[in-house]
Amino acid sequence: MAKPSPEPSASPELPPLTRADELRIASRTTAFRVASAIVVVELTVFGILGGLEVSKVSVPDIMGADLATALQMLDDADLQANWSPDIAISPDELESYVVSEQGTQSTRVLRGTIVGFSLEVKVPDLDGLSPSAALEALDDLHLRGELPDLGLPDNVREHFHVIAQSPGPDELLPVGREVDFDVSPDIVVVPDLVGSSFGIAEDRLNESGLLAEALDAYSVPDGLMASAEEIEALFRRHSDWLVVGQSVAFEEERSAGSPVELALQVPAVVVPALGGMTQEQATSALVDIGLDLATPAATPDSWTTVTQNPAAGSLVLPESKVAIELRAPQIVFTVTGNGSRAMVTWAPPGSFSISQETNAALPWSRSFDDHGYGAYERGNFNAQSLNGNSITCTITANGVVVSQNTSTGPYAVVSCG
Repeated sequence: MAKPSPEPSASPELPPLTRADELRIASRTTAFRVASAIVVVELTVFGILGGLEVSKVSVPDIMGADLATALQMLDDADLQANWSPDIAISPDELESYVVSEQGTQSTRVLRGTIVGFSLEVKVPDLDGLSPSAALEALDDLHLRGELPDLGLPDNVREHFHVIAQSPGPDELLPVGREVDFDVSPDIVVVPDLVGSSFGIAEDRLNESGLLAEALDAYSVPDGLMASAEEIEALFRRHSDWLVVGQSVAFEEERSAGSPVELALQVPAVVVPALGGMTQEQATSALVDIGLDLATPAATPDSWTTVTQNPAAGSLVLPESKVAIELRAPQIVFTVTGNGSRAMVTWAPPGSFSISQETNAALPWSRSFDDHGYGAYERGNFNAQSLNGNSITCTITANGVVVSQNTSTGPYAVVSCG
């Protein structure tokens, strides 16, 4: 008979934890957690600092480099540029500027950091340039220049060229500094001036780099109606006087700024014929050629010129005044025929008064002022031939025939009106 298996023995029971045991376990757990946290922080800080160090770059040494090179070096290092003074510089001028002072160098900085530096500029070569071109070249590089005081018009001064400068080409200057330069005249060709007015001749000389001087001696046209005093007064305003000679011949060479003396002729204007013109017409005819009308007495617009002074064809100075005498439009009675004598009887326009000439010589005429008479107010007349066999009467109003008749035979009688 088999033996029964023995029953397993029971595990021994642990004694319960005391309060002191619990406190010791809690303290050890906290210490472990703190130590773990410190390790994590240390690892994180190390990672951040390591990452920052990786993001840093070395600032290149750009001292003495031209601006184009300096900008390329900073861009290659992933850095930004900020130059002083703060001026606009075109891309084609970058190589004319040089870094003279660098604020940050020989150190490591974060990528994208702004690197500040100061600039100087290379002085441009001004040799051979005109004064205005030299100033423009300096201004383009933010430098200043001052034109030499030559006492010449600007367009004459442009025919000079730079022969010396200080500082010299490619020397470095702070931006905004002044560059001095000296100039010398070009050799220019004298233009042909004879036949032009003094004003035009002066402009042409100035454009060629020369000066115009009017000779005190001048020629006077024959028959000019002007006193010496009037001519001398006009000479002070001689821009319109005609050039009849020049001291330096056409196409000869002279240094820019040299004077050319010009011989002048007193200008003369031919007085036009004003007879038959109204005051308005006479004024227009005179003004068109540089003359003035002496103010006449007030008259109706229809009145016309009968005399003038100076006479038509006279030579006078420009701006001279011409006096005219005006009269009303005329009604004219005229008798003609193949005989030599006639008896004429007439009543003037606007009147019933009768006049007569019993032995009038032919041709015969009488003129009367036309005060705007109508067709039945122009008067009338008749004539009888005393010899010959044909006689004609005519009435004109302001030059227009308004009545005309002819009669033939011995002692023929004709009437108009």
